[in-house]
Amino acid sequence: MVPSGGWRTWLTLVSIFCRIPFLLVHARRIKLGAKNEDIGKRDPLSDSGLESASWIWTSAAITGNVAFLKTFPSTAERTAISATISMTAVNQFTLWVNGNPIGASGNGADAWKSAQVFNAVLNASTNTFSVLAVNNANSSAPAPGLLAAIQIKYNDNLPADRIVSDSSWAVSAVIPSDFPSPSDPSHFSSAAVAAPFGSGSWGNSVTVPSADPNALSLSGSTWIWSTSTAATEAAVGTVGFRKTVATPSGKTAQSATVLITVDNGLTLYLNGKYAGAPPPDFPYAQQFQLGGVSAASNTFTVFAANLPNPGPSPAGVVAAIRIQYSDGSSDVVGTDTSWLSGNFTSVSSFLSTPDSGLSATFAIGTMGAGPWGQLAGIANALDAASVPSAPFASGTLMPSTAASSSHPSSSGSTETPSAHTVPVGLIVGPILGGLALLLGASALLCWRRGRRSPPLSEAPNSQPLLLTSSSPRMSAVLVRAEPAAILGSLRPPLVQAGYPQPYPQPPSDGPRRGGVIPPTKLQRENIAWQRPMTPSASSGSSVAVGSRATTTGVAAQFETQSARWTAEGMGLSRGTSSIDPSDAYTDRDIEEPGPPSYDAQGLVR
Repeated sequence: MVPSGGWRTWLTLVSIFCRIPFLLVHARRIKLGAKNEDIGKRDPLSDSGLESASWIWTSAAITGNVAFLKTFPSTAERTAISATISMTAVNQFTLWVNGNPIGASGNGADAWKSAQVFNAVLNASTNTFSVLAVNNANSSAPAPGLLAAIQIKYNDNLPADRIVSDSSWAVSAVIPSDFPSPSDPSHFSSAAVAAPFGSGSWGNSVTVPSADPNALSLSGSTWIWSTSTAATEAAVGTVGFRKTVATPSGKTAQSATVLITVDNGLTLYLNGKYAGAPPPDFPYAQQFQLGGVSAASNTFTVFAANLPNPGPSPAGVVAAIRIQYSDGSSDVVGTDTSWLSGNFTSVSSFLSTPDSGLSATFAIGTMGAGPWGQLAGIANALDAASVPSAPFASGTLMPSTAASSSHPSSSGSTETPSAHTVPVGLIVGPILGGLALLLGASALLCWRRGRRSPPLSEAPNSQPLLLTSSSPRMSAVLVRAEPAAILGSLRPPLVQAGYPQPYPQPPSDGPRRGGVIPPTKLQRENIAWQRPMTPSASSGSSVAVGSRATTTGVAAQFETQSARWTAEGMGLSRGTSSIDPSDAYTDRDIEEPGPPSYDAQGLVR
């Protein structure tokens, strides 16, 4: 017999099976989490958030230029102040934040394997991340795609929010002429998700560089200005600053990194060429990567602006320049009194003025001194020489796509199968989930069928089963009766009120032999079998079942010597008309002997 709490076990097993698909889908993340917990620290890839991002592109495999937009608004409760962006694309990309060029990918066929990390200052209202991705259709490269993760920092110092590349980004292969800040984004639609990080044709090839332990710092630099009292008050206007750095003998300058901030705004030039003009926000130092250096000597020019303030208007410039040489060595030059300055309103006039026409600068204070104190952070600024200029050519469908792809896009074009690889977990998960639901439905069906019929112990005028019988035929009857007992044990005791309608009552022309008629044919047969029968001396005798005499072919007798009651034959055929259980209680009223009584050994007294 199944214990009465067996149905709870079935429900527990079904619940466990239903959880298996979700465990399979997230198995990789669980494994990564366990790995990070074991080592007790995080790696740059985990910190970047790229593991939660997806490769996105247009719905068709487009080569050439593709534009992306992602808008992020600050809320009244939390004001965004800065962002850290980790990004890569197949093959190259350029990033703007609120229309300001922040950074770009490296060059080369495998540049996409190394993600770039940038920092940007955000507006207090709405911020727009614009990306121009370029796919060169290299045969050795994977499918086109953009991968990005953006961590938003707020002014409340609470944990940062994370934005990842997904279908919420907007994409267009038709580039507006005013990109990266389009006034009409009607050409943009939802990006198509090709595959999550770590899958698809890209695999796990993307890496994130570790933080540079020798990163350029302003700690050794000095705040300077054209007047000695600029720490408390300076005239509103523009001042030019110049520093010429000669390359040491035997070396060749290869690149330069400039870290600079100005109270209030700046425009940077290298060897007379415009390098950039980030928005004025002096608490954040702007970092430029400059490639157009001269081998022998380089001149750095800063055109600084002091904007009016409601109160006192201090002014100052602080900068550090690292020049990288071809032999791997480098020099760092900071702001000090060796820089030259002059009050000019025209950039061209300042650039054309020789050093002899400029004056020495004044040291206002070391880095960290008032009124500025420590800076809030560093923001990246892309060298103007590396910023692509609009208008941009629109992307085109890859030639091989139309012939090989079987995934049409909404515009009638097609996409490469490799750009939309489905993880194995997303295929196996639904299959196992369906099997688990099927198992649960089967268990629920069995349980509900058991609830439709009360156990034999609740049937009217029922008698205990004779489980000690030695007769083979009697054993067969008992085996046939056990399923109903098992079904009855799978649920709590049932009362008449639990059924939506009462059981049908017997006809009015016969006596009532019990309160109701059991609802299943099997139980009606079992109850009919348990009624007392008239002993017969021959196997072909008639046995009184209820009030109807029916020839059953049963040899039934009482053994008077041992007072053991046996029943042989009892072949109540379920496939013949030898007995109609529905009439077992409803015929003529005839007297029947009562049921025998038994002692502890099951013998008739």
